[in-house]
Amino acid sequence: MANVKVSVSKKGMLIGLIVLVLVLGGGGGYLLWRVNQKDTVAPTDSSAGNCRCTDACAAQGRRMYVNGHWECKEDYMGCGRDSNGDVISCCKYTCDPDPVETVTLTYSADENGKVDKPGPHTVEKGKSGPAVTATPNNVTTHEFDKWSDGKTDNPRTDTNVQANITVKATFKAKTAPVETFTLKYTAASEGKITGTATQTVKKGASGTAVTATPNNSTTHKFDKWSDGKTDNPRTDTNVQGNITVTATFKRQDTTPTTGVCKFTYKAGTGGTITPDWRQDVPQEVNHATRGPAVEATPADGYIFDKWSDGETKEKRSDVCTNTKPSTPVTKTFTATFKQSGGPTTRGICKFTYTAGTGGTITPDWRQDVPQEVNHATRGPAVEATPADGYVFVKWEDDRTTAKRSDVCANTNATTPVTVTFKAIFSQVDVSLTCGDGICSEGEDSFNCPQDCGAPPAGKVPDTAIFDDTKDTIIFGIAILLVGMAWTWISTLPKKAYTKISQASSEYITEAKLIRERNTRESRRNRLERRIK
Repeated sequence: MANVKVSVSKKGMLIGLIVLVLVLGGGGGYLLWRVNQKDTVAPTDSSAGNCRCTDACAAQGRRMYVNGHWECKEDYMGCGRDSNGDVISCCKYTCDPDPVETVTLTYSADENGKVDKPGPHTVEKGKSGPAVTATPNNVTTHEFDKWSDGKTDNPRTDTNVQANITVKATFKAKTAPVETFTLKYTAASEGKITGTATQTVKKGASGTAVTATPNNSTTHKFDKWSDGKTDNPRTDTNVQGNITVTATFKRQDTTPTTGVCKFTYKAGTGGTITPDWRQDVPQEVNHATRGPAVEATPADGYIFDKWSDGETKEKRSDVCTNTKPSTPVTKTFTATFKQSGGPTTRGICKFTYTAGTGGTITPDWRQDVPQEVNHATRGPAVEATPADGYVFVKWEDDRTTAKRSDVCANTNATTPVTVTFKAIFSQVDVSLTCGDGICSEGEDSFNCPQDCGAPPAGKVPDTAIFDDTKDTIIFGIAILLVGMAWTWISTLPKKAYTKISQASSEYITEAKLIRERNTRESRRNRLERRIK
């Protein structure tokens, strides 16, 4: 074993010395703190603030020699020490009990209640207070809400109290229970109820509408509700109690008491009846009822003259006056027209909208379909819509707005004007071309200053690592310093590590002796001050 050598590197020795310093320094600091705690030092030190001598100081019989020094025996307190740290004399002593720290608890209530133990209550710090109950003055109208510090315990007991507590109990008005009523609607055997037949509503609120409907509307009709009301539909409002009612019905006479009319509208030469689906079709109208509205519309070159019954207004709606149920009244009204002296003086246009390559016409159902437009009338609106990768350029008539609506200017009634408008589209160049004069997406002032302008002064391109020159310089200097320090430590000679180790050991030993001497001196000074 004597020939075994343990080789320790320079770096390992330095790390070991650093760990040793940390352990010794930390351990010494902890011991110094622990020695001065109340449960560690001698009784005469721990009770210095509350202990005093009860007889004269004497040395004979009250001292004992311990670990090279004279110390007081148990139940005695030192009266002083000499320069060697030996107790000179001792006395008997008595110690006052440590004072007890207390806190105060005070409880109160607002004007709507009271507390059974208002206080103030004095309790030892860290202990618990009494159980306090807050009660409303009137339990019918109010109830406990919370304490002023937000707690909702009732009764309330404060535990582990560390500070004074002053709180007030607050109370809130009780919410009155919501009173509800039931609405029940039924129907006699001749009918039924449409809507919610059974409803629950709050007092003062309204129900929803219900309707009493006869099973056979030809033979029966609604009469009334069992409470005498005749509303149908019925909605009960401001409900103050339960409602149960039944709808009753009565038989009705199915024999008609009035007659009907059958009106037929015809058009003579030179016109039509508008709407055209009513022309030549009998319109059945009940007694005292107005029939459908129709209008006599002249064709080109004609004007309306009159109806066959002498009516001169083109538009009419007739009332049935037949009072005989058994005999319908049939009437035919014919519109007559006359020539206006020649054809109309204004013509029409037929506009067609088409789309070239790269787009469509919106709405698409108007594309390539001729749109017939009367003279001086504006045609439908259409819009040239480019496809993906294309842009609208213009129409073939050089109009540059994509959306258009054209007016017919044809004055020739016999010859329609036909015009086709074609939309022209152009493909978009999506490639990036630096120098084309356009700052496109993907180009910026660094990669294409010709199109996007020169970058601001002092601005450098983003690198995603360091975007500021000074940050790069600082980082480089820091790396250089770390490298130099590591090189110096790793190249220290063995003698340097030995000297550092010896110096560290001597420093630790000297520090320990000084700390122990200071500790003894401090304890001696405290004992001397107590005796004085």
